[in-house]
Amino acid sequence: EHVCCVVSSLMNFYVPSSVTVITDGEKGEGKRVRFLVAGLATISFIITFLLRINASIAVPALAGKYGWSSTQQGIILSAYYWGYITTQIAGGILARRFGPKKILVLAVLMSCTTAVITPFVIDFLPLFVALRVLNGIGSGPVIPAAFALLGNWIPISERAITFSVLFAGNGIGTILMYGLGSPIINNLGWRWIFWIGPIVGAAWALIWLSFVSDSPSKMKHILSEEERQYILLGLKVNKAPEKRHSKLVPPVGSVSETLDVSSATKPEDEEAIPILINRPMGDLTLRSYKLNNYQALKILAKHASFWNILWVNLASNWGYAILLSWLPTYIQSLGYSLDVAGAISVTPSVSSVLYSFGAGALADWLITSGVRVVVVRKG
Repeated sequence: EHVCCVVSSLMNFYVPSSVTVITDGEKGEGKRVRFLVAGLATISFIITFLLRINASIAVPALAGKYGWSSTQQGIILSAYYWGYITTQIAGGILARRFGPKKILVLAVLMSCTTAVITPFVIDFLPLFVALRVLNGIGSGPVIPAAFALLGNWIPISERAITFSVLFAGNGIGTILMYGLGSPIINNLGWRWIFWIGPIVGAAWALIWLSFVSDSPSKMKHILSEEERQYILLGLKVNKAPEKRHSKLVPPVGSVSETLDVSSATKPEDEEAIPILINRPMGDLTLRSYKLNNYQALKILAKHASFWNILWVNLASNWGYAILLSWLPTYIQSLGYSLDVAGAISVTPSVSSVLYSFGAGALADWLITSGVRVVVVRKG
């Protein structure tokens, strides 16, 4: 599911090579606007999962009414992913070109629109399937756009916990839909399964457009100068306690590569992809060039770690997608009610959310304590 997203997401990350210690007086306490931005991005994940999971609840509940066979149910539930996979790399490219703020909100609103329309055409199977495909197309750019945005906002030393919380939004959205699906159908009617997400999405979009900017340097309100400088410095360094300054943390995911940059452009800017040029004498120098997408992907494709990440995502998301799509249907096929199916289906997501928070916090603590980043990431 997320294999294409990994490609576009990695292509959007700023990866520095140098390390500097940030002292306690430079922590940018203030209002911590960066966490507001991260929180709103997390809500976008919750919304897209409300819009994804709604069919997993509605289809088994409505299969008898509309006479859908198990094959037809499978087509409906998989249609989302047909569209989803087509826009993940494109979403990353569009986020770089037009700005992640715009692409993310447009993606969410497109998914919301398809969900609003769905109850009016659900009795005509081809249209229902087509809207599920469009829902997936709309949701595809959400993750790469969020990665591109938070890559501009979150200091390296805070990324593990931030992105753990971000992906916990997937689990939270799943928990909410599985937990509330049956009460919504019983008390409001099945159509509201499709309408709850868009209502939340519309409110979120207003807040997102009002408060979020593509980067700290572009935000002209609420962000203090202290926090702005803290973020900009934190994008180039790994934070470590002052007393441990002799154990500087190595760069995160640096790319050591001999590269023909004759077609790349300079000077440095916010969209440039920093690369390490391997000199014949062995020293590494950080040079920022604005690479096109083909050049960036060519660099990534030469590294084993890139392919490892792809395969890990392929394997994990295969199982995850099966659980999301089919678990309620399977449990109901065993003779359990919709209420029981929702309660059982929610358990994997609950454990996932709890693990995400703990693992992210632990990873950041290990990094700031001087443990090598590569060791933390592999662990």
